[in-house]
Amino acid sequence: MGLIPPIPPPDYGPGDDCLVCFAPGHTPNYVFIRFWDIVPCWEHPDPPNGYTFICKQHDVNPCVFIGFLEFGGHTWEARWDPLESGLRLWKTDPPGLFYFRGFVDPCVQDFPTNMFTCPDNDAEGGHGHVDVFTTAVIIGFTSHYHLVTVPGVRYEHFECGIAHSCWRLAAKFDHTNILVLLDDQDFVIYPPHA
Repeated sequence: MGLIPPIPPPDYGPGDDCLVCFAPGHTPNYVFIRFWDIVPCWEHPDPPNGYTFICKQHDVNPCVFIGFLEFGGHTWEARWDPLESGLRLWKTDPPGLFYFRGFVDPCVQDFPTNMFTCPDNDAEGGHGHVDVFTTAVIIGFTSHYHLVTVPGVRYEHFECGIAHSCWRLAAKFDHTNILVLLDDQDFVIYPPHA
């Protein structure tokens, strides 16, 4: 069932304020970025479709998040700049190539169209998504219940009402099965045995 929870970074928590896109005290220190359906052009290597970049808030600009990933013998960089409304995927080692560049309205987290199209640029099609709240919630749950390092833990997320979400965590190899109701408006977690 469901997806594998990410392992939280060691300093996971609120970051410096980026007040254009987040309420005071609610700017994340990390965001999680995924790309999919990107097709490489010509002789270029396959991009890390479906892999998650853990992107840390920039030391100087709190509205920029950058992360790196080793994949297919290459180093890849994902960068989200919500003020410039941009999401980028870049192969950093020579020759450095852009694989994805998306621009939409400020603070948007879904990028449905890659600006590049073969053969004039470096990749074709694809989508990108910046995950802020969802991953923060699942990290909080798995840490609270000490499930981060348990093999076989999976989670599911589904809507249950107008202003609520439900989360189910289950471990494949024991009898752990947790259902949590989340108030989306107040960001308050109601565990079953609070």
